[in-house]
Amino acid sequence: MKYSLHVNMREHINKQSRQLLEGVKKDPLETPLPVDSLVFSPEYNPPQRSKRPEMDMSDMGAIKIYAKGHRDKYMEYKVVCHDMQLTLDASEIETVYKLTSNLLKETLVAQTVSENFIFKTIIQWMVDNRHTPSNPASELADSVLAVFEKASKKYAVYFPIQHLEMEGSIAVGRCIIGQASKADIEKQVQSYDGKGNNVEIIWLVRQHTCAKYEAQAEKEKALALAARQTALSVDTLKILFASWLPVDQPIVFDLDFKSQYQESNKLMIQAVDDLEDNQVTHAQACSDEQITPYTFQKLEEAGLPILHDFLRSPGENPTEICLLLINAIGNYADAVSHPSTHDRITKIFTVLESLLLPSNTANILESLARYLPKIISTHPQERKAIVKDVKSLYEIRSNFMHHARRDPFELSMLVNLHDYTRRLLIAMIAFSHQWQTKQDMLNEIEERINAA
Repeated sequence: MKYSLHVNMREHINKQSRQLLEGVKKDPLETPLPVDSLVFSPEYNPPQRSKRPEMDMSDMGAIKIYAKGHRDKYMEYKVVCHDMQLTLDASEIETVYKLTSNLLKETLVAQTVSENFIFKTIIQWMVDNRHTPSNPASELADSVLAVFEKASKKYAVYFPIQHLEMEGSIAVGRCIIGQASKADIEKQVQSYDGKGNNVEIIWLVRQHTCAKYEAQAEKEKALALAARQTALSVDTLKILFASWLPVDQPIVFDLDFKSQYQESNKLMIQAVDDLEDNQVTHAQACSDEQITPYTFQKLEEAGLPILHDFLRSPGENPTEICLLLINAIGNYADAVSHPSTHDRITKIFTVLESLLLPSNTANILESLARYLPKIISTHPQERKAIVKDVKSLYEIRSNFMHHARRDPFELSMLVNLHDYTRRLLIAMIAFSHQWQTKQDMLNEIEERINAA
């Protein structure tokens, strides 16, 4: 993969980096750092930047960064590499962030290299050129692009899926879900070097249903892309399974790193005054779902082909309506995975609001009653039934959210709500190429209502 920078961007980055290198203090690492120093990476806890607590990447290999001062206003940073440390003040570390941001403005870099890797590469360049700040061995722009080219490879990323069994595999969006093919397994076996390097991968792809995604990128970026795409594909299966599974049971299968349901539960009970009176039980936490030829047919009937094509279609610059629908798929999957039916209703209404509210000041119930029936049905009687269900369940939702009341309701209404939400997503996806924004869609519906 060939990386390049615009001439002006290259000159700007090289100028900034030389100025930065000349101002950095270089200290021999003679004394240990204070015990209260904090280790962080730019992906996890950068100063003056948004925190991203979902993934701690503080292990930066040969490079570690220690920060001194208050958590929200660090005063000094020490970059430690082997027997050398660089001391940077707040403005200098901010310059490193700016260099990182500038490199991310290049489309190919942003698509294939993680922010964390860019940051580490810049720091490594500073360490390598610390003795010749005015005449570095190579300019930063050339150095980082060479590192990016070397690091960018085609990776196949496998995420195990808990509580889902199947034979063979299916394509969902840009991912393959199922057990690994014989060719994949044979490739791993052939590359086995006798030292155990491939044992875990061979075991994983043989024994588990996995979501597989291939990416041409630097490794950290490949993992991030794979996590996002596989989660979206599995969420798509979850919202389709919800169209026929019992509505009082949550959808339990999920990617291993996201799953909230254990494989099994243990229960231990013992008499306080009679230690021999004890019992330990093991119980399966929940049953696994299966994808068989029959369930695959049901997936297709529920809308898998439309969803599959949609997940494959968004390019690097998806429209507002595409991003809205992708977000709705994830939120609806989260809703049907919740064990509480009242929580599920609340979450589903959040999905409906995100898709159908024209503005933050619009009346929620009025907007849902106006747009939802028109989008998913052409039959007057069904439209009336949709409005009736939405109003009844919205009252359940309001009492639960605002008054902590779990009012009873007919489960058939929740079955209907699942069906309405799935049909809304399918309908909006089917025509998403016609609109750029949600407002475009709602304006067209308004025109049809006024013309009727």
